[in-house]
Amino acid sequence: MIRYKQLFILMVLFFSSCNKETNTYTITGYSHDMRLKEVSGMVGASEHLNHFWVHNDSGDKAVLYRVNNALEILQEVLIEGAQNIDWEDIAIGKYKGENTLFIGDIGDNRALRKTISVYLINEPKPHENKVSVKRKIEMQYQDGARDAEALLFDADAKELVVVTKRDVPSRVYSYALDSTDKRTVLAYQGNVKLTNETLWDKKDLYRITGGDASKKRAIILKNYKGVFYYSPKEKQSIKDRLTKQTPTQIHYEMELQGEAIALDANGYWVTSECADDGIKHVAQPLYFYPDFLPLKNNE
Repeated sequence: MIRYKQLFILMVLFFSSCNKETNTYTITGYSHDMRLKEVSGMVGASEHLNHFWVHNDSGDKAVLYRVNNALEILQEVLIEGAQNIDWEDIAIGKYKGENTLFIGDIGDNRALRKTISVYLINEPKPHENKVSVKRKIEMQYQDGARDAEALLFDADAKELVVVTKRDVPSRVYSYALDSTDKRTVLAYQGNVKLTNETLWDKKDLYRITGGDASKKRAIILKNYKGVFYYSPKEKQSIKDRLTKQTPTQIHYEMELQGEAIALDANGYWVTSECADDGIKHVAQPLYFYPDFLPLKNNE
């Protein structure tokens, strides 16, 4: 009997340790809807808890989808006056008193585009199925074309910040939204500083595929293999923190082709583009990583 009790205790301890490990994230839904084929950008909706605005990569229509945390589409919105050449990221924030979405048509795999674009729209109301572009900003990098997949909005500085994907290390550029300069130039600000704790190839380390900034000024970036968190303690702009602060690498399970990431007060969310060979659509999970260490410390 004692032997059985000991065995039972060992089994409890084993499964408790397994649960502790797997509970570092929760899968809340899957991208079963065929419209969610290449989700490359995601940001939390301002008026709905655990709802997100998402968009597909190049080749889709100029549409946004509002989804819940089960990845069910609740709203499809056509963006009139926009074109999806290579949408890669989306940001949100208050700009000129309005909840504004910033859609980043910033992808350029071969670094051939003369200009990239960011579309500003008012965040759609629940009843709207189409909205018009409020402002289109066509920008040039000050030092030549580059590929990028991370767009952030600094509400305090009123700046757009772009982090490049194929530079080693990744480069940070910014554009002041209220600039009176007729030239729309993305100014180089410096390089991202990442610690290579896992000894990845540097090309993998700096292959930044998405980013987000919270209302409390925290920042998060991801590549295909990891996620990096910037504490909001230092009262600096987003561009300065990205170029001067070394982030903390936090827990993340590698996805199929994870590019989209969103940050809120309780944790962060990620999802991947689907495996789609033109014949089948393999749905991908939406992962939620709650209460990681920096948030537990109220940072």
